[in-house]
Amino acid sequence: MERKRHLLKYILTNITIAAVVSIVVVQYVIAAYVIEGRSMTPQFQPGERVLIRKLMVDAKNLERYDVVVLKKPGNPRVTLIKRIIALPGEIIEIKGGAIYIDGKIQTPFFIPESETTQQIEPALPPTHLPPGHFFVIGDNHRNSIDSRIFGVVPIKNITGKAVFRYWPFGRFGRL
Repeated sequence: MERKRHLLKYILTNITIAAVVSIVVVQYVIAAYVIEGRSMTPQFQPGERVLIRKLMVDAKNLERYDVVVLKKPGNPRVTLIKRIIALPGEIIEIKGGAIYIDGKIQTPFFIPESETTQQIEPALPPTHLPPGHFFVIGDNHRNSIDSRIFGVVPIKNITGKAVFRYWPFGRFGRL
């Protein structure tokens, strides 16, 4: 009888520890995200699944062209996935359908060659990003609600950086 009670205690202790560790990992370290909509096509298709790193997501660890999941400014219940285009302290401008950062034209690698003649609209006057704020845009810029519409994104709205695609298996891999 004592042996059964010891085994039961051992099992319950391990289940409790596993549950606590799982909750901490999902809350603070890594989480799954399902791509919705077409704002990031062709790089990400609706229904694809990615892992986002939540740990160490701050202004120092995010770079231009990182793909991030964020709470939509003005409506934090809505989550979006977008690409960082401009960083804190930079000046972004969209004119003539092209993106300029600190006066230098950008050639985004994520826009397919077949679409390079498509212009990014609407135009945006020179906008200085305050400390801790980012400018994000969808890869499918013609079908994206992003910083051109809702403005710059404070770091507190960025919940994670996309790091790995795990579904579909044919596109499995690091981002």
